Amino acid sequence: ATTATFKIDGRAGVSRLALQGDVGTASDGGKLDIAALGAAQMNVSGRVDADEGVALMDLIGLDRFIAVDKRPGRLTLTAKGQLGGDLVVDSQLAVGALGISANGSMRVSGGAGPSAGLNLKIVNANIRSPRTLPADRPAELLPTSVSASVDLTDETLFTEVAGTVAGTKVAGRVVLRNQQPMTLDGDIELGTLDLPAAIAVAIGIPTQSAGANVSTGAGPLGKALGLWPAEPFERGLLRLGGQLSVKAAQVPLTAKLAARDVRGVLRIGESQLALQVIDGSMAGGRMGGELVFLRHGDGLIARSRIRLTDANAAEILPG
Repeated sequence: ATTATFKIDGRAGVSRLALQGDVGTASDGGKLDIAALGAAQMNVSGRVDADEGVALMDLIGLDRFIAVDKRPGRLTLTAKGQLGGDLVVDSQLAVGALGISANGSMRVSGGAGPSAGLNLKIVNANIRSPRTLPADRPAELLPTSVSASVDLTDETLFTEVAGTVAGTKVAGRVVLRNQQPMTLDGDIELGTLDLPAAIAVAIGIPTQSAGANVSTGAGPLGKALGLWPAEPFERGLLRLGGQLSVKAAQVPLTAKLAARDVRGVLRIGESQLALQVIDGSMAGGRMGGELVFLRHGDGLIARSRIRLTDANAAEILPG
């Protein structure tokens, strides 16, 4: 057998890099067989230190999803196993209060394509909101701490997750399938569902620029509420397909009125987004209904229906 040992130190901008390890493979007369490296046994460890966490997140491509401050950051990674087979990996990322860890096994090559089975933990992350923002508006951040198990193949991504996002409990499972269009299914349970924000993300309602005036075509209600944007809508979730079962312990509707124990199904199509409320309670009664958005050419059509049984009218319409 032939063993190659290596150690690399260097800098990339404000980041310091260190990589070391060994690779062992069969040899012929002391000559390393490059073609046999796929079966080589490897043991590698690496570390990246940055004086500013922003530079580290940019280096590893997470800056688009997670916002960090300028405090120092460190990324460590170990990998053991075969280059062409299963690798046991363990990685840690820390920037200030942010901590991300992932460990498990992965296969980067082979006839079946890349695959992985990982345990993921994220603590004190400020996730960037998926809503598109004008240049003069600060990023909307969602404080997040979750644990997840992730199984990846070349066709599907399956994850089970539990934790908190923007102050509300989140738990469930999601399966994302790599096809055209990309589809998802699963079930999600939420402590509190911010329905207006969820709708805005789903159908692509743009965020107003700071100090922007409400469009004159919004109508009296839109002007009064200051909600109707002048900018065009984005595509939102209509680029996906599939459905999600949703449970929410609480769905605030007004400052004093909320629906509770809501069960529904979110259906996503190429040109349609529909939330069907199967059951829930509001104002002492039972509720059901649906909220549907349809893409039609360059326009968006909305249709809604709500059913209330044995509800307290004085609670719904106080005064």
